Amino acid sequence: MKSFAETPEIDSSQPNSPDKSAEELYLSNYDKEREAGPYADRIGKVLNSEKFLNKLETVENGNKRGEIVGAVTEYFILHPDGFDVDWYIDQLVNQDSKYDVKTGDLLIESVMRKFPNGDSINDDLSPERVKSIYLYIYDTMVRNGFVFHGFNGAFEESIREQGLSTEKRFRSKQDLDEVADIGHAYNVNLLGLHSAYIGIDRQTSSGKVYYDTQPKFFYSYATRSPEWFDYFCTGQGKAGNTSFPRRDYESAKINIDDIIEKIKSKAEEGKDTGYRSFTPEDEKKIRDLFESSWQDLASEGVGLRVALIKRESIIQDPSFKTHEYNLRTMEYEQALERQKNLALPSVPKKPKDLLDTLLFRISGAGNEHTKHSISPENLVIVDLPSYDKVRIFEETSI
Repeated sequence: MKSFAETPEIDSSQPNSPDKSAEELYLSNYDKEREAGPYADRIGKVLNSEKFLNKLETVENGNKRGEIVGAVTEYFILHPDGFDVDWYIDQLVNQDSKYDVKTGDLLIESVMRKFPNGDSINDDLSPERVKSIYLYIYDTMVRNGFVFHGFNGAFEESIREQGLSTEKRFRSKQDLDEVADIGHAYNVNLLGLHSAYIGIDRQTSSGKVYYDTQPKFFYSYATRSPEWFDYFCTGQGKAGNTSFPRRDYESAKINIDDIIEKIKSKAEEGKDTGYRSFTPEDEKKIRDLFESSWQDLASEGVGLRVALIKRESIIQDPSFKTHEYNLRTMEYEQALERQKNLALPSVPKKPKDLLDTLLFRISGAGNEHTKHSISPENLVIVDLPSYDKVRIFEETSI
């Protein structure tokens, strides 16, 4: 079946491979399907296609639209060739759930559709059939899987050249420190509690690379990247907290004006109790940081991206704690043993009983971090639809 991605057909009757299953034959060409440039283009072509975006438009809830972008990206990890992606998109768009996306059974069913055996997800299956489905998911999503890092397209060139660095940041540390210190002087946090650059604790997130083990949220993170600027121009003022993600300059500027007036008021009220004077130079530094960063990060043509990070590049990170459970590979026999411990049949006849165990393991704990930089060769960078095409937040009126 052809789809957005022009899916190649699998010939399971190849000569010289009489003992190989269709799954094994496909996986033997798996690395070729994941060559970084063509792979990223294949995913981006679907996500930015008019056909997909028109279907996305029919989804009422903005949060769900963002999750669908993530779910379709994840689908290409399971099926790098884009097999039957039209079917999968239709299932997501037409789900009864209003606010979130449920993918587990659909991913299992997609593997069964790819390697048909005259059965369905609710049938009683032989142990051999369950194991073949399990191992395909294991090979594609665990052993050769990815995690996600949504980011602002302004960083793409740097990330392609240097990877995801634990130290390198978009703006000079001095510029950010100066503005953070201005706010700190009046007990006002200008750059965010989770920024590496705040007056109270500049080590909060320095030396780390954050990523998500689940695909649900990376689109939202990309719209708010970098976090310090999102907080700076949306976190304090009366125009609401989505001005930057929506690329709404006027609302963001109102927030900046508002916070400057707040600082001026605090400086005036506190001049007899220790607050220093708020100078025109202070105001200029705040406004200059906003204007120059908006131009670099939010002007027309600066898009959104997601970096798919190879699991194998982070799974051995010695700084992990929860990851020992969430990301450690689970061989088939381990999964069977876990089923026994849960007092379930050792070889479930319905695939989702066992396969949900694996999918849960893959999903991990959500937002995580590593203390090690990630090199460019361990990344696949995908173009995401622009915010105006997905619109995950409600408009804010002032």
